[in-house]
Amino acid sequence: VNMETWNGGVAQSLESSKRIPYSDGNLMMHVEVSELQMSEVAKTARDIWFTIGVYLGIAMQELEEIREKHSHDLYGCLMDVLWRWNARDGTNATVQRLLEACTKAKVYGIVLKVLKSMPT
Repeated sequence: VNMETWNGGVAQSLESSKRIPYSDGNLMMHVEVSELQMSEVAKTARDIWFTIGVYLGIAMQELEEIREKHSHDLYGCLMDVLWRWNARDGTNATVQRLLEACTKAKVYGIVLKVLKSMPT
Protein backbone atom coordinates (compact mmCIF):
# COMPACT_ATOMS: atom_id res chain seq x y z
CA VAL A 1 0.00 0.00 0.00
CA ASN A 2 1.35 3.42 -0.93
CA MET A 3 0.59 5.37 2.23
CA GLU A 4 1.00 8.74 0.51
CA THR A 5 -1.97 8.17 -1.82
CA TRP A 6 -4.60 7.56 0.86
CA ASN A 7 -7.32 10.19 1.25
CA GLY A 8 -9.84 11.36 3.90
CA GLY A 9 -10.18 13.74 6.89
CA VAL A 10 -12.16 15.98 9.18
CA ALA A 11 -11.57 19.36 10.82
CA GLN A 12 -12.71 20.12 14.34
CA SER A 13 -12.35 23.03 16.74
CA LEU A 14 -10.63 23.20 20.10
CA GLU A 15 -12.51 24.36 23.13
CA SER A 16 -9.50 26.43 24.15
CA SER A 17 -6.92 27.84 21.79
CA LYS A 18 -3.31 27.28 22.82
CA ARG A 19 -1.02 30.17 21.85
CA ILE A 20 2.56 29.48 20.83
CA PRO A 21 5.02 32.05 22.19
CA TYR A 22 7.88 33.25 20.02
CA SER A 23 11.13 34.67 21.28
CA ASP A 24 13.19 37.04 19.12
CA GLY A 25 11.59 35.58 16.00
CA ASN A 26 12.54 32.00 16.95
CA LEU A 27 9.91 29.31 17.25
CA MET A 28 9.50 27.96 20.79
CA MET A 29 9.84 24.20 20.44
CA HIS A 30 8.65 22.82 23.78
CA VAL A 31 5.19 24.37 23.85
CA GLU A 32 1.90 22.91 22.76
CA VAL A 33 0.98 23.27 19.13
CA SER A 34 -1.90 25.70 18.47
CA GLU A 35 -5.03 25.25 16.40
CA LEU A 36 -3.78 27.87 13.94
CA GLN A 37 -0.42 26.13 13.61
CA MET A 38 -2.10 22.79 12.98
CA SER A 39 -4.24 24.37 10.28
CA GLU A 40 -1.25 25.96 8.55
CA VAL A 41 0.72 22.70 8.67
CA ALA A 42 -2.29 20.86 7.22
CA LYS A 43 -2.46 23.34 4.33
CA THR A 44 1.26 22.88 3.65
CA ALA A 45 1.72 19.12 4.07
CA ARG A 46 -1.73 17.71 3.30
CA ASP A 47 -0.47 15.47 0.48
CA ILE A 48 1.43 13.28 2.92
CA TRP A 49 -1.10 13.25 5.75
CA PHE A 50 -0.91 9.48 6.15
CA THR A 51 2.87 9.43 6.55
CA ILE A 52 2.79 12.24 9.11
CA GLY A 53 0.08 10.33 10.98
CA VAL A 54 2.28 7.23 11.11
CA TYR A 55 5.19 9.26 12.50
CA LEU A 56 2.93 10.89 15.10
CA GLY A 57 1.96 7.41 16.29
CA ILE A 58 -1.62 7.31 15.04
CA ALA A 59 -2.76 3.69 14.81
CA MET A 60 -3.20 2.16 11.35
CA GLN A 61 -6.86 1.42 12.12
CA GLU A 62 -7.45 5.09 12.92
CA LEU A 63 -5.67 6.17 9.73
CA GLU A 64 -7.87 3.82 7.73
CA GLU A 65 -10.98 5.26 9.42
CA ILE A 66 -9.85 8.77 8.50
CA ARG A 67 -9.28 7.72 4.89
CA GLU A 68 -12.66 5.99 4.60
CA LYS A 69 -14.67 8.68 6.33
CA HIS A 70 -13.24 11.61 4.34
CA SER A 71 -12.03 10.24 1.05
CA HIS A 72 -11.64 13.47 -0.94
CA ASP A 73 -10.24 15.99 1.55
CA LEU A 74 -6.47 15.80 2.11
CA TYR A 75 -6.44 18.91 4.30
CA GLY A 76 -9.18 17.37 6.43
CA CYS A 77 -7.23 14.14 6.67
CA LEU A 78 -4.19 15.86 8.15
CA MET A 79 -6.33 18.02 10.44
CA ASP A 80 -8.01 14.87 11.76
CA VAL A 81 -4.58 13.29 12.32
CA LEU A 82 -3.36 16.40 14.15
CA TRP A 83 -6.51 16.66 16.31
CA ARG A 84 -6.26 12.99 17.31
CA TRP A 85 -2.56 13.40 18.12
CA ASN A 86 -3.28 16.58 20.10
CA ALA A 87 -6.12 14.92 22.04
CA ARG A 88 -4.06 11.83 22.75
CA ASP A 89 -0.79 13.52 23.73
CA GLY A 90 -2.16 16.68 25.37
CA THR A 91 0.69 18.84 26.67
CA ASN A 92 3.18 16.54 24.93
CA ALA A 93 1.73 17.53 21.53
CA THR A 94 4.48 20.09 21.04
CA VAL A 95 5.90 21.99 18.12
CA GLN A 96 9.08 19.95 18.50
CA ARG A 97 7.23 16.63 18.24
CA LEU A 98 5.35 17.84 15.18
CA LEU A 99 8.60 18.93 13.53
CA GLU A 100 10.21 15.58 14.38
CA ALA A 101 7.37 13.78 12.56
CA CYS A 102 7.68 16.20 9.64
CA THR A 103 11.42 15.55 9.47
CA LYS A 104 10.80 11.83 9.13
CA ALA A 105 8.14 12.54 6.50
CA LYS A 106 10.66 14.73 4.64
CA VAL A 107 8.70 18.00 4.91
CA TYR A 108 10.60 19.58 7.82
CA GLY A 109 11.94 22.59 5.91
CA ILE A 110 8.68 23.84 4.49
CA VAL A 111 6.73 23.18 7.69
CA LEU A 112 9.35 24.99 9.79
CA LYS A 113 9.22 27.94 7.38
CA VAL A 114 5.42 28.10 7.68
CA LEU A 115 5.51 27.92 11.48
CA LYS A 116 8.24 30.56 11.79
CA SER A 117 6.39 32.95 9.47
CA MET A 118 3.24 32.93 11.59
CA PRO A 119 2.48 36.01 13.72
CA THR A 120 2.62 35.75 17.49
